[in-house]
Amino acid sequence: HVMGDVTDQNRRPDDPEARGNELGQVALEYHTDGADIIGLMCLRTAKSGGLSSVANAVAIHNELVRTRPDLAAALYEELPYDFRGEQGPGSKPYYMFPCFTEHDGRLFVRYIASYIKASQRHAAAPRVSKLAMEALDTVQAMANDPDFNVYMDLQPGDIQFIDNYHVLHGRLSPLVRPRHPTRFRA
Repeated sequence: HVMGDVTDQNRRPDDPEARGNELGQVALEYHTDGADIIGLMCLRTAKSGGLSSVANAVAIHNELVRTRPDLAAALYEELPYDFRGEQGPGSKPYYMFPCFTEHDGRLFVRYIASYIKASQRHAAAPRVSKLAMEALDTVQAMANDPDFNVYMDLQPGDIQFIDNYHVLHGRLSPLVRPRHPTRFRA
């Protein structure tokens, strides 16, 4: 998936093999993607809502370490991620990876709570502990906190580039409108 359209492809949110870019009319929880840097270019705006949102994953991590080190530690453990039906022939339908990793003194984040939770549909996937589930939900709640995020009202021609190892991104529901969306203009 080098490039993909973020358009409503009539996939259902409860389809375990649907990807976020294929879903319309729903919010996307905060997450990271599988690349170093991701870009989003707005070709046309949604009919309503759907604001882009980003959250500071490093600040969230640091606050967890400070206030809930048990939850931070749970996210340093390897967790199962669902391959969403895209595993190789004869391969497991999930892979193992931690949400938080440190390398050369730097934090790297791989956080897709919905894929971790979806992995539980596979009997062979390791079970996610209650503590890890609490940690995933806590990160999501923190990402939704205005102290950690910003909303962007992208207009046609606007481009958003994200450091995928340090920034979580998501999309608001078409029905939700924050009081103060931020507009970034060059």
